[in-house]
Amino acid sequence: MSCSMRDGLSSLAIALGLSLSPCPGSAEKVELHGVSGEGHPIYLTSMTHMEGGANDHESLSAFLTNVHLLEDAMDLADRWGAVLTVESERPFAMANVTWKRNFMQEILDRGHGTGTHCDVGYGDLTMSQADYERELAFNKTLVDRLVGATQNTGCSGAGGALDWVSGLANSGFEYVNGVVGMHYLPTLPWSRPEGYTDYAIRFEGLFHSQVPVDLLDRTYLRTLANDNDLAHDSSGGQLVFSAGGLGKLEGIAEGNFESHFDSSSVSEPALTEDDVDALVELIYWIDEYRDPSRFSKISIMSHANDWREGNHREMVYFLKAMKVLEDKGVIQWATEKQVVDAYLGR
Repeated sequence: MSCSMRDGLSSLAIALGLSLSPCPGSAEKVELHGVSGEGHPIYLTSMTHMEGGANDHESLSAFLTNVHLLEDAMDLADRWGAVLTVESERPFAMANVTWKRNFMQEILDRGHGTGTHCDVGYGDLTMSQADYERELAFNKTLVDRLVGATQNTGCSGAGGALDWVSGLANSGFEYVNGVVGMHYLPTLPWSRPEGYTDYAIRFEGLFHSQVPVDLLDRTYLRTLANDNDLAHDSSGGQLVFSAGGLGKLEGIAEGNFESHFDSSSVSEPALTEDDVDALVELIYWIDEYRDPSRFSKISIMSHANDWREGNHREMVYFLKAMKVLEDKGVIQWATEKQVVDAYLGR
């Protein structure tokens, strides 16, 4: 692990001054993949984003390339007891229909998870709330038609200046994950962490930083009634807030999990075993200082291409390391939906 990584960990505060109301799902009993008893493990999710700028629906070759990458990813995950969640924007979801192969359903059939990815709301400053909700609902419908609405309850992304809490709920989503700096835009200025001005979010690289800023607070699931702030609302909840983002696995050693990490100013680093070692140390830190009576989730983001052959050794190293942590009871693999279902007591 790099010195900067160690310095970053040692400087993290332990959620001082936070006063969050008790959250649903904080009861002592929990069952998920056979785990039960007092307290909760750290749930680990891996969200693979099929992005909006792709051309899978126009190119059979592009579609099949991604299918093969995801098949290889699931093969590795199955071998080491990991669970993936594939979240699709429009191109990949549409490609499932265009090329007459419902691969999203195949993902579910193999025991992995699905969801919707929503690059909606941030880039268009003229978008109305009604148009925002219409775009979200369209994205959801595309995935609903492939796997069914009951298996497609969450959206990754959708941050921006519009009311994303009500917008996602009104569009049929039950939870939001993939939470980043842009989700602070509609919140009250006094509720934001230092430095998170509209200008800094939009023009100084904080739009895709991992939030909430406090690392432990970031791991805790909560329910939101509105977008005034990102704190748990004990009544009137509309949307489950499921953050826990640590960014991509490549770059963990460089500190890309930090809340003020400006990913727009650096090129994406190569995936190395140092990233995995840094992740293991980070998970142990979280486990030492977190509140085990609350639902904690951490999430690693990836793209299909991150599972390419050139990363095979590092991905195996990652999955083996997570298997050790799961065997020790420190983490538990789950889909994004499974974590939210457990939080809601289902």
